[in-house]
Amino acid sequence: MASGKEIDQLFWTLNANTAPLMAGVQKGTGTLRKFSSFLKTPIGALTALGAAAALVGVKATKMAAELDLALREVSTLLPGTVEDMNGLRVAVISLSTNVPDPPALLTKGLYQIISAGITDTADSLYVLEIASRAAVAGLTDTFTSADALTTVLNAFQLEASEAERVADIFFATIKEGKTTFPELAGAIGNVATTAALAGVSMEEMGAAIATNIAAWLCALVMLGIFLSGLFNESYATRRTWQWNWRRTRELFRVGWPAGLSMGMDVASWTVFLCFFVGSFGDNQLAAAGITGNILAASFMPTVALGIAVTAIVGQWIGRGDVQRARARYITALKIGVCYMTFMGAIFIVFRRQLIGLFLIEPEVIELGGRFLIFAALFQLFDATAIITGSALKGAGDTKWPMAVQIIAGWCIFLPVGYVLAFHTWLGVYGGWVGANVYIWLLGIALLYRFLGGRWKTINIFDKAPDATTLPIELAAEPACTDHESAPATHKDPPPSDLEEHDDEFLEDTIRG
Repeated sequence: MASGKEIDQLFWTLNANTAPLMAGVQKGTGTLRKFSSFLKTPIGALTALGAAAALVGVKATKMAAELDLALREVSTLLPGTVEDMNGLRVAVISLSTNVPDPPALLTKGLYQIISAGITDTADSLYVLEIASRAAVAGLTDTFTSADALTTVLNAFQLEASEAERVADIFFATIKEGKTTFPELAGAIGNVATTAALAGVSMEEMGAAIATNIAAWLCALVMLGIFLSGLFNESYATRRTWQWNWRRTRELFRVGWPAGLSMGMDVASWTVFLCFFVGSFGDNQLAAAGITGNILAASFMPTVALGIAVTAIVGQWIGRGDVQRARARYITALKIGVCYMTFMGAIFIVFRRQLIGLFLIEPEVIELGGRFLIFAALFQLFDATAIITGSALKGAGDTKWPMAVQIIAGWCIFLPVGYVLAFHTWLGVYGGWVGANVYIWLLGIALLYRFLGGRWKTINIFDKAPDATTLPIELAAEPACTDHESAPATHKDPPPSDLEEHDDEFLEDTIRG
């Protein structure tokens, strides 16, 4: 512990070291007081006002010079008189009072608009006003906004009066695509001309841009989660970075039929809705579109369940437990069939109310209600097709289901639907009869394939593992139950015990 003498010495040292600083502070404080007193005098107040006026004058002179320079650039594009330039000056200065951009920057935006071919003074000023308002809302500058607007106006050969509609489409794209105005302005020039030449409308182009941005953002977020520390700790997701061409070929061999099958299914439904149903009129097309949106409430949860089944079936087959894979499939099939059959009943009972949620047109409600009845008839078979097809994918059986999908969709669904729709008294309802035949046959065929057991003998990776595909040591799993021994020594449980494991399905989904 310091003595009293040492403490006294420490205080003396601190006083000695801070004395100059305190003296400087006192001197500065005195100076500020004197200056404050001076400002309170008439001469001091006039001096302050003069200094402020001088600063304002310097800034105003600089802004005027920048505006003159920008207007001289504009005058090179317009053969107007001095009076015309003065009119532009007044209009730009007036606009600058309502937006953050100074007159010089607004004039640069005007130069961009005129150089894009909008040479009429009234039109160019109108586009400039829209661009400046869009810049404020989009957190960008008028020049960038004007560049994007004129790019789209020229690409789609639109009049200047369409500028506000273009701006509205921009903001809808930004909202749905989770992007910013400067980012959109930078990308729009690369696609607008191509889209216009391809016959794509401006609205469709905006929707496509928003969809792509959202898809990329979703992919990046999922990749970030996949490579995160938590996933890496549990599943070693950062370990196997070395490219393996043999494994790539094997995965492609199994994966391409599944991808083609999905694509052909989507294409067949697109032809059905756009060309078959759409040929009967706008009301039929609207009713079919609403029906499709309502059906999503039925099949999308089942598709999610099917994704889980694909992973779980593949997991248990990889562990050499075919019986457990089959048990998980049966459990999922029960869930899917019960859910979609229930939704089918809802579609029949509340068909008019469901359609009325989207549109109150009586004819559309009546048509949509009848379409929902046809859709309800294939819910059970659709659930069977989704869950069974997913289980076959998990087992690596993809080529046979692909062939069935293509044959049923393009050789039965569309031809039968076309004949019944356009060559019988059924009309548009004949196409829905064809859709039912398609889903029924697909569900029955895939169920027949699964029950046949061919999937049990498929070996996706049928060669010996190499150095890059050695087993990955993961975090320890929970202790196994009486019927679930470790994968390396697992013995298939007797069939009578399989039902005891159905309650583990959701747990396996989360862990898988």
